[in-house]
This record gives sequence, C-alpha cells and structure tokens, in this order.
Amino acid sequence: NWYLISSPVEGQDIDAFVSAEGLASGTGSNIGLSDYNNATPGWEYYQNGASGTGNFTSGVGRSIKLTSTGDVSFTGTINTSDVTVAMTSNSNGFNLVGNPYPSFIAANNSADGTNNILKVNDTDNDYLTESTIWLWNQGTSSYNQINHASSAKHIAPGQGFFVSATGSVNLSITETMQSHQGTDSFQRLTTRPEIELTLSNDSATRHADIYYIEGTTTGWDNGYDSSIFGGVANEFAIYTHSVSNGSGRNLGIQSLPPNNYENMIIPVGIN
Repeated sequence: NWYLISSPVEGQDIDAFVSAEGLASGTGSNIGLSDYNNATPGWEYYQNGASGTGNFTSGVGRSIKLTSTGDVSFTGTINTSDVTVAMTSNSNGFNLVGNPYPSFIAANNSADGTNNILKVNDTDNDYLTESTIWLWNQGTSSYNQINHASSAKHIAPGQGFFVSATGSVNLSITETMQSHQGTDSFQRLTTRPEIELTLSNDSATRHADIYYIEGTTTGWDNGYDSSIFGGVANEFAIYTHSVSNGSGRNLGIQSLPPNNYENMIIPVGIN
C-alpha cells in the first residue's frame, strides 16, 4: 500500500534510499516514490535509474510504496533546530509536508494547547487556508481530516501529511512541538454529543463527523470545521455543508453549538 512519509533526519540521499528500500515498480520507469505537485496538480514519480537526485528536504513529504511489506530506514543527522518548509498555493493550495524529527510533534490544541502545527501556522500566523491536517489512511484508501475538535493527535516520526497554504509561505515546525509518545493514536473520554455518518459501497467506507461543542457556530468555524481532502478527485465521499450559510465547503468535520438541536438542519452530500 501507499504511505505518506517524511525523512526524520538530515542528509539522507534519495538515490541511496531508493536503491536500499525495494520500492515497487509502476508504469514505464515509475518507481514507488513520489512527491505531490499542486501546480499540475498530481503525483510526480521517481524514475528508475535516476542519479544525482540529492537529499530529502527536511519537512517535505513523499508518498512511498514497497514491493512487499517491510520497514524503511533513514540514515542521517538529527535535526536540532526549528524547520521551515516552503509552500505554494498554485492550483489548489495542497502541500505534502511531514515531521522532520525522530520524535512526535503535536498536531492540534488537544495535543498541546500552545505548540502545535495548526495553532502556530494558522491561529498565530495566517499561513493555512484552514486549520486542517489531512492524513492518508491506507486502510480505507482515503484521507482523514484532523482539526482542533479532533482528539489529541501527535504526528509520528517519519509521517507525512497534507496542509493547504494561503500562498507562497513557510510552514513552521518547531522543536517546542516535540514530545515523547508511545503511540500516534490517541483517544480521550468525552461527554459531548457526536454524530458519525458512514457511507459504504461494500469495498470502501467513508465517514463524516458532526461534533457539538460550546462556543462554535452554525457557520464556518476555522479549526473546528474541516473540508474533505481536495487534492485528488473524490469519486466516493460523504460530507456535510454548514447549517447557516453553506460556505461552499464539503465538510468532513462540522462543529455545531450544543443547543437548539431540533432546529438545526444539517445538509448532507454524497458522491
């Protein structure tokens, strides 16, 4: 299966990595390592026999597929300073980035109320079109969205993810976001009302979540509402639209005020 990765060290040569890792072969000379070009938009694959490609760039994500199940290894120097990743908006704004450290980093307020990817890059700086991280779920062949309404999320070492940039800006990933975690999947007890909508066609399943949270509205609440991933075609999807104004966004997460339930009609869409 395909996975999104990012080198957790500096100095890893890409050609040496490809030679050692047993990557899958694709159409023509395509090899199972690619980056995402938001100008095309689409995937650009490493070519068989390529040389002089250079090193992985810290904080830049890639997609990888092996010939068979196994581990991948990175060799290099540990990053000991903050990392900035150059991003562009181009056709759709989506940028594939990743964790540049061999430790976990906080993704949202539930993981760290001050030092997390979404707060530093969107709440504190207007670098993102919305406070959302999209993670590829190879089990469902779809993208999961994460925002501040989500349970505590830490990005694992070597994990790649998508964000949507406002323009030619830098994504900031700082040392203060780092922490030690035993796993990259966290659940927290909650008493808030929640609805999970599920759509299945027997071979694939898609979800849309509705959370009722104090302080949110029936319109667009950045950081508590999240669009489904738009960097690829969504031929099979379920989503909602904002209750009060529609906002034009297909939402995978919608947060609403925890009152007046019977008078809120939530539009639901499916592809």
